[in-house]
Amino acid sequence: MGMLKRQEDAARALATIRSIRIPVIAAVNGTAAGGGMSLALIADIRLAAPSARFNAAFVRIGLSAGDMGASWLLPRVIGPGLVAEIVYTGRFVEADEAERIGLVNKISPAETLLADAVAMAELIRANSPGGVQLSKRALHANMEVASYAAALELENRGQALLTRDEDIPEVLDAFKQKHTDIPRNIDIPGPVTTDRINSREGGSMFQFEPPKLETLTLEPLEGGSVLLTINRPARMNSMTVKMFEEFNTVAYALRDGNARALIVTGAGDRAFCAGFDLDEIGVIATMGVREFLRFQELAAGGLAAIRGLPFPVIAAIHGAASGGGLALALAADIRLVAPTAKFNAPFVRLGLSVGDLGASWQLTRLVGPGRAAEIVYTVRTVEAEEAVRIGLANRLVPSETLLEEALVMAKQISSNSPGGIRMSKRALQHNQEITSFAAALELENRGQALLTRGEDMAEALAAFRARRAPQFTGQ
Repeated sequence: MGMLKRQEDAARALATIRSIRIPVIAAVNGTAAGGGMSLALIADIRLAAPSARFNAAFVRIGLSAGDMGASWLLPRVIGPGLVAEIVYTGRFVEADEAERIGLVNKISPAETLLADAVAMAELIRANSPGGVQLSKRALHANMEVASYAAALELENRGQALLTRDEDIPEVLDAFKQKHTDIPRNIDIPGPVTTDRINSREGGSMFQFEPPKLETLTLEPLEGGSVLLTINRPARMNSMTVKMFEEFNTVAYALRDGNARALIVTGAGDRAFCAGFDLDEIGVIATMGVREFLRFQELAAGGLAAIRGLPFPVIAAIHGAASGGGLALALAADIRLVAPTAKFNAPFVRLGLSVGDLGASWQLTRLVGPGRAAEIVYTVRTVEAEEAVRIGLANRLVPSETLLEEALVMAKQISSNSPGGIRMSKRALQHNQEITSFAAALELENRGQALLTRGEDMAEALAAFRARRAPQFTGQ
């Protein structure tokens, strides 16, 4: 029992540091082995000198990598495949590799390591304290919240709390120095009611009657795909209350049709989506908590509805994808980026939290908690090449062929079995939320069993035998 108590005390000490309400930055020089690696892992952000090296060689001394939180944190930071190799072989991870795989955020020269850590801390300190602290809570909590819907509930309530904080009026006062025409009230719509699109496939074009939209446009493309364009180019395609309502409208209209893929892009050449239109932010300060929570649920529900479409969503991103625009990009299944694309999460600079529109849940799963923490707390911009390197985007393509590449990918998707694609999307999304491997297998097994009763599998086998392209119906 004496050893168990010492182990519990050590683990509790590191957990206490990790749970400090403000961001923790580790400046790592030299060896971080065993418990030293665990200490580095509990930091939100890790900077490393070139001499830094990491090691989890517990198995070499007859112990387990299940030590002081390492076995829980490490797979979430760098992924389970790399963790297995590092733990079972007991090898060292040098600084360069640590940066490449996301174990550290940045390598700094040894002589400026501490100064760089202090400079990063100053960047964080310049933002809203409430926004930073609630962002940390959201990032930490949503690593543990399995359900995307539950994560949205947590985020919505956090943002509602922050609108009562003193930082929001300060942000508005600063903003008003540049803008004097901020509207004072905006109608928050109730539940969306619209007729579904009666979709059908006619030739190679997906035919439908689009709903009436003001901030978005919806048009059919070849091969059963649909193009959704954020259509406010004069305002860098920034979001409005009306736009959030229309995201719900679009998703409601498309969800039961025969579309094979949705491409989302922004009008003009300046931005994909620059986040919420600050000309409407004045309304937030005048809302009561319940009214703001209603708005937040409308906004989060709109993006969740796009994410929850039964077919793949491809984001074709050029220019700024900032704040809510970043959250919209994260809601897509696949992200193609032009060289002009840049991602930014400026919530804490506005007195708000990154716990917004699903961003805190999605971002940590895409780029890892360390990279997510740095991007959020420092409000730095992630350029297109880095976005691809860290997994925030799938592929970098020339600006002039961005939409064309997205359409080519949509056609590749559409050439496959509609039932197989839709069931695959369900499996990929739901199994991000299922914590049990056994439960994931149950979901997969039932999906495959259902698909064997459809027409597409028989058609695929017949086409293979006849050496022809399959003609899938999704039936």
